Amino acid sequence: MKQYLYKNRLLSICNALVGIGLLSLSSCDKDKVFTTPGSENQLITSIKLDVSSTLPLAIGMDSALVYSISPENPTNPEVLWTSSDESIATVTQDGIVTGINAGDAIITVSPAIGFGPDDAIKSVKVHVIPEITKATTIKFINTETEIYATDKLQLNYNILPENHTYDYLTWESSDKSIATVSETGLVSGIKPGNVTITAYTHDNSGVKAHYDLLIKEYIAVNSVTIQPYDEPLCMNQPVTLNVTYTPENGTLGSVDWTSSDGNIAKVDKGVITPTGFGIVTITATCKSNGSQASVTINIPAGWYKWDATDGFNGWKISTSGTTYKIEDGKMVVNMKKQGNGSWRGDFQYNGSPKSFHAGLYPILAIKCTVPKGGRNTLDAVASDGSVSGGYVPNTELTSKDAKRVLYFDMSQGWNGKMPKTGLTEFKTYQIKIADIPAANSEDGVYEIYWCRTFKNLTDLEDFLNKE
Repeated sequence: MKQYLYKNRLLSICNALVGIGLLSLSSCDKDKVFTTPGSENQLITSIKLDVSSTLPLAIGMDSALVYSISPENPTNPEVLWTSSDESIATVTQDGIVTGINAGDAIITVSPAIGFGPDDAIKSVKVHVIPEITKATTIKFINTETEIYATDKLQLNYNILPENHTYDYLTWESSDKSIATVSETGLVSGIKPGNVTITAYTHDNSGVKAHYDLLIKEYIAVNSVTIQPYDEPLCMNQPVTLNVTYTPENGTLGSVDWTSSDGNIAKVDKGVITPTGFGIVTITATCKSNGSQASVTINIPAGWYKWDATDGFNGWKISTSGTTYKIEDGKMVVNMKKQGNGSWRGDFQYNGSPKSFHAGLYPILAIKCTVPKGGRNTLDAVASDGSVSGGYVPNTELTSKDAKRVLYFDMSQGWNGKMPKTGLTEFKTYQIKIADIPAANSEDGVYEIYWCRTFKNLTDLEDFLNKE
């Protein structure tokens, strides 16, 4: 195969040289240049493979690689195909790949004439396996049924069964004048109308899925009014601003939303998501005429809340051998028995940022059903080493629905070493749930409903009374 390719490439190069229209001839007495008639050769400058980065292929199975070249009409459109290991996979000069034995091989395509730029040589990894697990279902995750013209919608999906071989799908729009769809499933609205987007598998299963959309008319917003948001905004607490658009049926996509500092908050169509602490300005700008409206948002340092709505973002149960899941609005924990027969299941925060403020929000509390009789301490180590050790809560409260509320006063813990001004960053931060007597829990299960920080004990009590 290598000898054939070498000769083929050499012959192609020679033919290309013959076709060049300019011949320079030199005489002894006069340097003269003679030009023969001919047109300039157009070489392939780019090749595109329409395939995933890795192509699964069963032993004995063929797959035709689809490709395109640029420019569309070169002087010689021929390409050469090679396999890095023909004992694993072979490839014909028509781009037909065949799986021979289990393993990996690299299939490469390049121009037949000239070596070309890097973009003119493309490769795909072929992973040959004993057999293909075909798809049975494509299930869309999206719930949107309509978008505006000029809006975009990324279609997300699951392919079943989970151990399916091919992830690669191709996409088709029933009417490209209404909406188009990219090779990754990104739908772009063009004009009002109904359209169906279809996803096709490539494992010979014949499985496909349809997604129906209504593309609505694009109506430019001419002005925006945002109601002031005077309340502090809590970390992990997205909020939707009260916005009035003129005209009322204007397309939301005709308004650009920006944040003065993406490290403090992000915004999308009037929905603010805190990403840090501080004061940030959110601005809406009408694309049609540049009209603007702004609102100032305050995200106080150290104010957090975590619960099932955000998946307890950053928190996990860290004790080896434990399991946990989030269901029915709470985290359900299955503890692990220790060597002495008691239960343990520590609640640890690994999220980012991992910083707390002992001056503004020193109280950390969790509402839970942790069995009594064990050891509940807030163990933490500051990144700068200023705070280290465990702190036992002064007491606990009871919620209206008779759940335990364990709280920890960071301003008093660790022998008062935590600074009262500024944020303290931690490399370790966990609530130890340990030494629970076996007699106090038959199955070792407890639940956590929320975890929050508070300004003081009164703030916590007020929250429990209103809950």
